[in-house]
Amino acid sequence: NQGKKKKHRVYLPILLGITVAFCIGCAFLCVSLLKNSSSPLFSNAADVVLPDFKGLTEDEVKANSVYSQIDVKFVEEYNSSVAAGLVYKQTPRAERTVKTGQTVTLTVSLGTQYEEVPSVANLARSDAEDLLKQKGFNVLVILKVDETVAVGAAIRTDPEAGTTAEAGSTVNLYVSRAQIDSTTSVPDLNGLTVEDAMTALAAAKL
Repeated sequence: NQGKKKKHRVYLPILLGITVAFCIGCAFLCVSLLKNSSSPLFSNAADVVLPDFKGLTEDEVKANSVYSQIDVKFVEEYNSSVAAGLVYKQTPRAERTVKTGQTVTLTVSLGTQYEEVPSVANLARSDAEDLLKQKGFNVLVILKVDETVAVGAAIRTDPEAGTTAEAGSTVNLYVSRAQIDSTTSVPDLNGLTVEDAMTALAAAKL
């Protein structure tokens, strides 16, 4: 038992030394990584407070004194509620403190998106609807009698094919339907009692 205790006493300082050396090595490695990191969080670069770029043009953004201190990425997207050429989205947001060289993404409006209304004449109703929806339009189907177009096929659109309309707007799609015979024969009621006449009219759905 005494021999085992002596062995334990010999190994304990060795294990402790190895543990301490490992911890020191890890700490040194972490400090080294942080110093050499390119992340803005660990950078020694100066702080910059981001101004609000929303509502500015690209040229106005570039004229701002902060522009040269950050890495600006311009992204263009359609937006019908913001005039073309103006910034309407900013990431990171305004008034946030970042490091010099931080990437800032500014989304610039392309204005309202317009699409050409495709020709769908004589296409099946489902095909015509799909084609219009692929262009970004909402579709309102209106049934109409047209003896020159097969029943169930598209007649025309409003706005008409070849014109441009705002993406997301509604295009009326006229589709041919069968002619409905609305005439009804009135039965001969002469000589019938009132009760029999009522029965005859009911049978004729009158």
